[in-house]
Amino acid sequence: MTTSGALFLDFDDTLVDFSAFMIAWVRAIGDVAMHRLGGESRFWSDAAVEILGRLEAEYRALFVGNPLAGYRQWLHEVRGREARAALAQAGLPATDENVAIIIDAFQRSLLSVGTPIAGALELLDTLDKMPVGIHLASGQDSDHLLYALRGLGVRDFAGYRFGPDLIDCAKEGPEYYERCFALSAAVQPWIVVDNQPESLEWAIAAGATAIHSCVLPDTDCSSPDGVAASITDLAQLPSLIDAILSDGQCRAHRQPG
Repeated sequence: MTTSGALFLDFDDTLVDFSAFMIAWVRAIGDVAMHRLGGESRFWSDAAVEILGRLEAEYRALFVGNPLAGYRQWLHEVRGREARAALAQAGLPATDENVAIIIDAFQRSLLSVGTPIAGALELLDTLDKMPVGIHLASGQDSDHLLYALRGLGVRDFAGYRFGPDLIDCAKEGPEYYERCFALSAAVQPWIVVDNQPESLEWAIAAGATAIHSCVLPDTDCSSPDGVAASITDLAQLPSLIDAILSDGQCRAHRQPG
């Protein structure tokens, strides 16, 4: 199928309910680590909560306002560091095998986590039949997105899973979207769907058409200037995309040639 534009979907709170996702994920991490390394599931789940909290704080200190500060190298370093810290807390040796087991537990556990927002899977199925390239554009890393999609039952996602590691740029400014658009080699219009107003501002600055996803009740629905539309139900999205693609084709035909 020939595509006439590209869609860049956020993941957390756009396709999955992030709060429910995190609760299920840390429980699943505990179960996977327990089966591989022993101990109690609750211990490993608590360790996962501490690790994720430290990573969030460190991420904000490093990358907010500075998206090109080396996300890819940072992610590689902190995975090993935090795995060794968890093993030390458990009184286990930090062998290469044990470190790999901890890192793998954070990823493999996503296979059993499925908390899609109502209509998300139906949306992906509908979009797959439309003449638009479909990509993810998330603050989560690309491996996380791969396993999380599989946990939702999505195994044949053909587009890019843009996490900051894939483009070595944190999702903290227009540079993130500029790199997504360049790497995907997508033709315009670029359509970005996100629940965060700040992300939409960055997408607009990078040249995208922005759609504000206000599907969850606690979403900040104060859309920034320049947003093309907002949705309160994912079922509204395909018709909006059709309209944007049609408008883009009309504009292209009107260009002097």
